[in-house]
Amino acid sequence: MLDRMYSAKTLGSQISEGIQHYFMIQDDARPVGFIAFEKTGESGGFINKFYVLQSTQRKGTGKVAFQLLIARFPEADEIKLQVNRMNIQAINFYFKVGFSIESATDFDIGSGYFMNDFIMCWKK
Repeated sequence: MLDRMYSAKTLGSQISEGIQHYFMIQDDARPVGFIAFEKTGESGGFINKFYVLQSTQRKGTGKVAFQLLIARFPEADEIKLQVNRMNIQAINFYFKVGFSIESATDFDIGSGYFMNDFIMCWKK
């Protein structure tokens, strides 16, 4: 999965083709995370990746990053994402910034592995 979703070739093509918009999250000019966002239609979006270093979590960094993201895409009335159902810390963060759980889904990623995720949705 890592080779397929996070290889330099995959990330590079997503950026160069404009499929996903990548935003570096910084704290005092130090990179501490990133967000990958994809527009879905005229008023929708999907967060494909949202990572913040554990050492900077619970300090408001993720909340500010999300607020900047929605300011960058004011036309996005609805934003969705997938999060592992066992990632309680991330789920609680998404609740705090206004997401709600839309559904629980199991995604077959091959070789007998599944991603057991919640689909979460934020609405303006």
